[in-house]
Amino acid sequence: MPIRPTDDFLGFLMDEKHNPRLGEESRGMIAIVRDQARYFQPQGRTKIMNEGWASYWEKHLLQAPEMQLPFAWAVSASQAWSMHNRTATDAYFNPYALGLAVFDYIDRKYGFNEGQEEIEVEELVPEVCTKAGEAAGECVESNEYFKSTGVTKKVMVTKRNRDKMFEVRRNYNDTSFIREFVNDELFEHINLQQLEWARRVMEMINRSLLKNGWNPKLIVNPLPQDLESLMEVLQNWANIAQQTQELAEELGNPVFPAPLETLKTIGTILQIVASFDEDKAKARQMLVLRTGYSSVPVIHVVDSGLYTDGSMTLLHIFDENFGPLLQSECKDTVRYVRRLWGRPVRLITKEIETDRFGRPMGEPKPYEYLCDEDGEVKERWLEEEAS
Repeated sequence: MPIRPTDDFLGFLMDEKHNPRLGEESRGMIAIVRDQARYFQPQGRTKIMNEGWASYWEKHLLQAPEMQLPFAWAVSASQAWSMHNRTATDAYFNPYALGLAVFDYIDRKYGFNEGQEEIEVEELVPEVCTKAGEAAGECVESNEYFKSTGVTKKVMVTKRNRDKMFEVRRNYNDTSFIREFVNDELFEHINLQQLEWARRVMEMINRSLLKNGWNPKLIVNPLPQDLESLMEVLQNWANIAQQTQELAEELGNPVFPAPLETLKTIGTILQIVASFDEDKAKARQMLVLRTGYSSVPVIHVVDSGLYTDGSMTLLHIFDENFGPLLQSECKDTVRYVRRLWGRPVRLITKEIETDRFGRPMGEPKPYEYLCDEDGEVKERWLEEEAS
């Protein structure tokens, strides 16, 4: 009991039929914590998906011809979906930019056109401000408000099948979303886009150095093709940029024709691409670990102990991307749960054996933390016990 393992640990713990020993005041305090968690956790677990979903539709829906979006509005709307791509590294770290990139990828890979259909749309015209309206303060800036003419026209539009996107929206969270779809293909696509930007900016720097008579040794034309050589050029420029910035403050000398922050952004891109080329799995893992709740372990109540040995059993769903839990927190967890449960509590997880130098040995193996009736925590390898 429970017949099905549950991750609603607090709900199970506060249920009177499961834990009649718990006082009403304690039960009420647990209910407060549980209610807050049930409200915030779904948002935290789907932050990248939510922001990417909103950005996707803000971009593609407003570009659809049937929207008949006036030009002035189209320019303004484009700022909304591009505001989160202001730096080239946003595609890796910004929830809006990363989420949009993933949903665009899903649409490219799984979406398809289902033919054309004809629809009717209303024609819009700019609202003209009258003198009376201007005097009453009812006018808005020119071309910021449009009204319908009452005239409709027929427009041919393309029907797009996005069933896969809606399936993902219903059934995934950030962690599974990134693990499955930020694959080598998408990562390579993002890397190529950001590398193209980096090389384009470096070529602009080259042209500026040449135009403004800087030392020819600083001009690298053509740029090298390999990442290591590009990084060497960048580091040299960054050193010069730092020096010229300090001299400009003291003596008013001209500064390097690119901000130091821009050079740092390029350097970050080169490092990310290099780490991806070296270990694709590890690079993807770092993105998974940046999701809102990836660091919150998933722990199920698998046995209350009512029909077995009297000890509650908690099972940690081991995540190889996150690795073993902190041993100190495992010990504290079983101690605290025992205080509220009133009986022994065990936590089954996985640990990695280490040698005498602290180096990991082999694959993770089942491990148990048990807090007994006296509040003492005992540990053991379960494989050893089974053997």
